[in-house]
Amino acid sequence: MALVFGVLAGTSQALSVVVGGGVGVLATAYMAFSVLRHGLGASMARVMWGFVMGWAIKVLLTLALLVIAFRSPALKPAYVLAAYVVSFVVYGYAALRSSR
Repeated sequence: MALVFGVLAGTSQALSVVVGGGVGVLATAYMAFSVLRHGLGASMARVMWGFVMGWAIKVLLTLALLVIAFRSPALKPAYVLAAYVVSFVVYGYAALRSSR
């Protein structure tokens, strides 16, 4: 996606797409790590606590990174946000496809 925007729209838009997608990937990876770090033998309460804390930190991390990106004069906020949203559309599509 960044390559297409780089060719069609310019470097600033391509960088914005990379940052927006990176925010989505980084926040989701953190949450996945938080949920899975306790291992298979962990109690349900411990796994649930990891999920809740992982989700809360994911939200705060996402907001902080998006605020930083939106304040950057080198980035285009619309492209950052669009790439962030697309990253979650891809996650949803992958989950739907793997559940079949």
